[in-house]
Amino acid sequence: MAKKTSIKFLLIAVVASSLCSVALSSRADDSLPTVNAVSDPELVAAIFEAAHDSANQIKDIDARVNSLMNVADAHIRAGDTEGARKVLANARSVAQTPEGMSTIYYFTFSALARHFMQVGDADAALALRKIAQKKQSNPPPVNKDVKVSKMNAAEMSAAEVQVFMNAKYSSEGQRAILADQQSAHHDFAAAAATLKSMKDGMAKDGALTQLARNQAVAGDFKSAFATAKTVSDPGQRVFALLWVLPLPEVVKQNNKLMNMH
Repeated sequence: MAKKTSIKFLLIAVVASSLCSVALSSRADDSLPTVNAVSDPELVAAIFEAAHDSANQIKDIDARVNSLMNVADAHIRAGDTEGARKVLANARSVAQTPEGMSTIYYFTFSALARHFMQVGDADAALALRKIAQKKQSNPPPVNKDVKVSKMNAAEMSAAEVQVFMNAKYSSEGQRAILADQQSAHHDFAAAAATLKSMKDGMAKDGALTQLARNQAVAGDFKSAFATAKTVSDPGQRVFALLWVLPLPEVVKQNNKLMNMH
């Protein structure tokens, strides 16, 4: 079951990126927008709360911790250090559960330590760094009962690749591409109608993410928020929510990416 969850999480990110040209990743990195000013505090707070809740719904524990770090990143870039500390405390508690200690990679603990340094908690950073160093120098023996997340598309089996290709070129995949094109031209009603005809799944989640981002680019942040909340997979929902924050630099980054495609 854990393997299927990990594969599903990977395929969702891959299909979303292919269909919608959205920079998505299951790991904490610099692909998220840089934000620096709040234009609608109440909406920003609601979106952050939804993103935090969504991250906590991710079953894959390593992916959950990384998603929580992405939410914390957005808080930091918005100047909300206290909000970031709250999310990072949650991420640390998840990482240091027995399951987390046995399955999470050392570089996730290292990344978590760096995040705690960013919010000024040197003690937590040091403790997490020690865990990372111990894991790196003394990797746990292979346990066949523990399924580790696949983090590289190159590791996908032929059957898993076929699942991805079927999703991309199926009628659902074609509808997702159509919805993507419609939302790119700001024909949001048409995009919504196309999406309504689709089944929940990877293709639809990717198109919903793109629709939400385009609504945000158009300045309709409330509709963008409503759309992002309908993404079925919690991991991708986090990305959709963080892309629609009503903050000037998010809009700037979205426009930059739109011009690249």
